[in-house]
Amino acid sequence: MDSRLGPELDFWRREIEKYPGQDYTAVRASNIRGLMDIWPEIPGLNGTGLDLGCSPVSVFEQSGLDMYAVDPLLEEYRKIYTPPNPTVKYVPGHQDDGKILFPNGNFHFVFCINVIDHTPHHRELIAEIKRVLQPGGLLYFMVNFDEVLMPPNHVKLWSQRVVEEEMCGFFPLRLLTQWNAEYQKFMFWGKFKKGGD
Repeated sequence: MDSRLGPELDFWRREIEKYPGQDYTAVRASNIRGLMDIWPEIPGLNGTGLDLGCSPVSVFEQSGLDMYAVDPLLEEYRKIYTPPNPTVKYVPGHQDDGKILFPNGNFHFVFCINVIDHTPHHRELIAEIKRVLQPGGLLYFMVNFDEVLMPPNHVKLWSQRVVEEEMCGFFPLRLLTQWNAEYQKFMFWGKFKKGGD
């Protein structure tokens, strides 16, 4: 396993251990409320979506959306937790190389939340997101605007300028930078539309 991914696995193991005897799927699914504060249209999304970097349990469990979910640690996560009766389709086999193992134009919307700063292959990942989205498809994107790089988990510092430079082929629909008091950092939230090919 890549040395960067070990701390991520340890983080989620500790998170799950905070809820002994509870249904962690329901705990994780409750986090969708925070996303809906930023993107209130989530419950009404139509079509098929993808949750990139879903962690052990996608926040879209129990959402009623037609969702697929991938994570390079999915097989390792299943050793510590498996969602009972999942409503999201988890697809193993993805690596941390920026590649998304789905056909062109497969999705109407993609969520890439707190993922892009964890991969050394961010340009490949952005190109792959564009590839798997249908023309006019939506990308919901969140990244931390860190002031200092925090290895090994984070591999690139992101800022408003970096987002503008890297999001080629996407048109911004809504951009928001918000202070997160819990983590003491700014978070960037974006909704983008894929341009025509």
